[in-house]
Amino acid sequence: MDRTSSKNHDFLFSGSEVVKGCCRMLVTSVGDNTERSRLIRSISVDQKLQLLDAIDEHNSKLEKIWLTLSIILLLVQLVRCFVIKPVQTDKERNIDAKGVKNPVEDLMNESIKMMKKEGTKASGVVTMLCVLLFATRDGLPLAVFISLVYASRKMKSCDAIVQKLPESATVGLITTICTGKTSDLVLEYPKMAELWIGCSLVDNYLLGEVDGGVLDFLRDGIFVHHPGDGCLDEISLIAWARVVLGDVFNRDCSIVVRYEGHDKDRNVNCSIIKREDKLLHVNWKGAPEVILPMCTHYYTVDGKIETLDDNMRVAFIQIIQHIFAACSGRCFAFAHKRDVEEEEEEEEEEEEKGIKNLKSDLTLVGLVGMKNPYSSELKEAIKSCRKSGVGIKLAVDDDIHTARIMGLNSGILRPEDDHDGAIIEAFDFRRSSEEDRMKMIDNIQVMANASPVDKLLLVQCLRQKGETVAATASTTRNSPILKEADVGLFMGDEKEKDGNTLVVNKKFSQIPAIINLGRRVCKNLEKFIQLQLTLEISTFAVNIISVAVNSEDSSLSSFQILWITLMVEILGAIAVAVTTVHTQCAEGENRREEVYGSSAVITRSMWKFIGVQSAFQVTVILILEMKGKAIFRVNGSGLRTMVFNCCVFFQVFSLMTAIELHGNGVVLGMCTGKSCVFLGIVGVIGILQVAVVEIMGAVAHWTKLGIKEWCICIGIASFSVPFNCAANWVSTSTQ
Repeated sequence: MDRTSSKNHDFLFSGSEVVKGCCRMLVTSVGDNTERSRLIRSISVDQKLQLLDAIDEHNSKLEKIWLTLSIILLLVQLVRCFVIKPVQTDKERNIDAKGVKNPVEDLMNESIKMMKKEGTKASGVVTMLCVLLFATRDGLPLAVFISLVYASRKMKSCDAIVQKLPESATVGLITTICTGKTSDLVLEYPKMAELWIGCSLVDNYLLGEVDGGVLDFLRDGIFVHHPGDGCLDEISLIAWARVVLGDVFNRDCSIVVRYEGHDKDRNVNCSIIKREDKLLHVNWKGAPEVILPMCTHYYTVDGKIETLDDNMRVAFIQIIQHIFAACSGRCFAFAHKRDVEEEEEEEEEEEEKGIKNLKSDLTLVGLVGMKNPYSSELKEAIKSCRKSGVGIKLAVDDDIHTARIMGLNSGILRPEDDHDGAIIEAFDFRRSSEEDRMKMIDNIQVMANASPVDKLLLVQCLRQKGETVAATASTTRNSPILKEADVGLFMGDEKEKDGNTLVVNKKFSQIPAIINLGRRVCKNLEKFIQLQLTLEISTFAVNIISVAVNSEDSSLSSFQILWITLMVEILGAIAVAVTTVHTQCAEGENRREEVYGSSAVITRSMWKFIGVQSAFQVTVILILEMKGKAIFRVNGSGLRTMVFNCCVFFQVFSLMTAIELHGNGVVLGMCTGKSCVFLGIVGVIGILQVAVVEIMGAVAHWTKLGIKEWCICIGIASFSVPFNCAANWVSTSTQ
């Protein structure tokens, strides 16, 4: 059954599944009256952020551009045929039997002749536009699909399962995570402290073997002294003792004296308790370097009192050093002195004099070293999220003290951020007005006593602030919150369908790797769109200019443009996808760089890169076309083949410089496995290019190139590498 962990309150929520057994239940609500139904009705209906929708919109705009250019070109040809060049009389025109012209037939014949004469140059351009239209409409979605499929498979290495392909990229846009208790965020009380009684380390399993009287003295020393300054270690000590030792403090006793040490005796507390046996019990708590010199005896695990000689003092000092080395928090020492007669204390006239007399002949009860109960992996994951600019909000159903312990120990709440408004009761947040909630939402780090309604309200406020929110849930009770968030991370098995992404191992520490992989997907999509637009603009500009300058056919045929497009959009997309690897998050506190996809699909920096790179490619190809025959001494057909090769290798070098392999570029990343796959794909592109030139040489009578011409093509294309670096610098320098 999916029920609460409390053994005293067994109840089921809507959506729970009974695995086995039988029981009687009191049904409190059904249908629309259940908590789950009320939450679902509260879910906002505004449009969620979807990167693919933005890319589709960009695709639609490009289609309209190519269609508009095709129509304009057709209109230009009609004007050239019927307006600019007058129709000349054809000597061989047909006359009807009556000797009268047939104006319709004459017009059609003249139009056909003119289109044959003047339309040769335009036909290639029109075909080119059709190819570009096809590439824009079908090529980009295909490339995006390949990248997302590969990324979704890579998600499995993060113990995550993506139920919808677009989420592979959407997770990279996350700016805030609203999380509850995951398997590694659950507060395990036995791990919060290390208990030493005598020279024995007492773990949770051996606690039952400790003498009951010794445990009573230890509880007295802990529960009588409540922390006044709200120190984390003091609060954690009480929380640990209540769960591990049991909150069985005798409330019938009376506290005669409570002393809080200060100055040189700081971190020392003393209390005198009067019990029913009319004896006064003295309990000391404080730093071990202060308490240990005051003790002459110590308790063992079985309750015996042993003399604290010099050898044992050395042994206890070593234990204290071990505690300081192994525990991240403070170390507390507890001492006890009993059978103090009440009359002796009443004779004391000054409190300081009486306390001074109670600082000797104490018996050491035990040592407690406070530890951080959370793993280093979790703390590093939270630190990684913060460095990459992802904020974390913790919302739990525990009391405010427990929530504070969880926040500070995990690193979600830093000590310097522990001020008013950082930790809040869910009730105060819920009863505030909408305007006040929007003001306090930025300061909230931890929310205590939070119900699913409060968590849903928290997510809605964050989304209204413009944040891209990811929410975690581990039970079906919180599953409606996943529907409200931009990204829903369900910490469980594959049976849950409300979450977009399933984290199978239920650990928060996997989330940074998932976000990082999503950001790599977004970055690679940005690079691919840059490459595609550079290819389309450069090929279009080259053909238009070549047709306008000379009367020959366009520089690149329709088949060549189609071939280059297929090479880039299929093999290029695979090459982009395989570089989707895990990299370290960017260094620097609170670094919130804009992730691609969070704003426009084509940003200003992308336009700068496209402009610089397209201008270079167009310039080189036009120079090669105009002066190539004289420089390289090749015929026209051979020059066209060289132009085709240069266009292909331009895209290859652009691809190599655009993709960052492990953040080090191609040169420094060649020895890694993913880089070898990438370079293998580049090699396949080269082999296919050689094959298509040789095959078309036999089929379409293209001029075959020698090794010298091939090297010249590769050498010319390699000059695009420094221009790519310059384009990247220009695009990023003014961001």
